[in-house]
Amino acid sequence: MEASNHRKLLWSKAMVVSVTAKGEARLRQVSANGETT
Repeated sequence: MEASNHRKLLWSKAMVVSVTAKGEARLRQVSANGETT
């Protein structure tokens, strides 16, 4: 039980990190595009 719960925590953390990383990358792309235009 504890091991599976720990895995779920790690998985959710990884999901949050990947989502935030994607969001930051999108923001950077948008800002870069806005600056170039």
